[in-house]
Amino acid sequence: MNTQIRYYIIVTKFYLLLLCLSAAPAVAKDCLVEIEELLNVKLQKHSMRYATRFKIFKAKGVRLIEVKTPWQGSKRSYQYILTKNGYLSLKICRGVQRIFRPVKAVVSMSTTHLPFLDLLGVTNRLRGFSNTKFVNNKNVLKFIASGAIKEVGYPPNPEIIYTLMPDLIIAYASESPALEGVDRLLKLGLPVVYNAEYLEKTPLARAEWIVFMGALFNKEEVAQKAFEGIEKRYLSLKKLTEKVKLPPTVLIGKNYNGIWHAPGGKSDLATLVADAGGAYLWREDNSRNLKKINFEAVFSLIPKVSVWLPQSTWRSFKDALLEDSRYNNFKKLLIDGTIYNINGNINNHGGNDFYETGLMRPDLLLKDLIKILHPDLLPSHKLRWYKKF
Repeated sequence: MNTQIRYYIIVTKFYLLLLCLSAAPAVAKDCLVEIEELLNVKLQKHSMRYATRFKIFKAKGVRLIEVKTPWQGSKRSYQYILTKNGYLSLKICRGVQRIFRPVKAVVSMSTTHLPFLDLLGVTNRLRGFSNTKFVNNKNVLKFIASGAIKEVGYPPNPEIIYTLMPDLIIAYASESPALEGVDRLLKLGLPVVYNAEYLEKTPLARAEWIVFMGALFNKEEVAQKAFEGIEKRYLSLKKLTEKVKLPPTVLIGKNYNGIWHAPGGKSDLATLVADAGGAYLWREDNSRNLKKINFEAVFSLIPKVSVWLPQSTWRSFKDALLEDSRYNNFKKLLIDGTIYNINGNINNHGGNDFYETGLMRPDLLLKDLIKILHPDLLPSHKLRWYKKF
């Protein structure tokens, strides 16, 4: 371990010791109450329009963010204080992570964070990323090529992260932080914040997490304006399809070992299909979770299907046939059917921009789906993420 890493560890541990020694006494109060009592001011709650997984409370010079149960199976929420260094006493809000603004150096663990960093104009503050091979964002790629952004791995390598000396690590956990290496970063005292946008129930709710990112970087006005633009464009596009009389029936998903995997009827993608003027095959389903259906049962429904969205890694229909030859008969039964897959923007390492930019920009993704289902409504639009087989 080199001298720089050892020094950063010592400084971090010393700060943690100070935090523990000066922490609040035995009877803990709610962090929001503690801050309000100390500052003698009422923190205002920022009203979210769609997002349900985070809250922001703010007053001059301080923000308190709460992220609700940030992974599947999580039973607790996490709070973060955003303030200038030294603005609030260390005696309050014991155990609550503090992020000192302005954040000048950040490490990100997900490609879904990158579009928002770009929109906020803070891409140049990115110092580390989990797996640089999967990145599609042109601005980020320039910084990677110049050596300004280092690969930190996933699970993340703490020694590499220490050398970057980040003010903030934006992480996510799909199942368990312990299994995915995030717990280790927390135990070392690194400034980790969970981002749980992937758990939101609607496309616009996911997009509203730019407001969360804006708070971290002290770019709240920029973030709010950017989100309002996304929302306005999305709702305007949705209005185009409201008078569609015969929405085409859409099949989503593919077969895995004899079982068809498809999104629930209330999932992000099902919502996007409905807003694009389509009739999802399982639109009556009230779940947003993954559905598993017998392959033969799906096969019997094919005559009803107008468009199939496999949402797979296939780059051509030959890939589908190599996986399961029955897809050949499947294709023949589609009545005037078309097959579109999300392989329109994939880099040489397999990094798919659908999962980077597409999911975070529903205003742009909705254009692709409308073009597929009702090409006459957007005659000049060129598909960005979807590609016809």
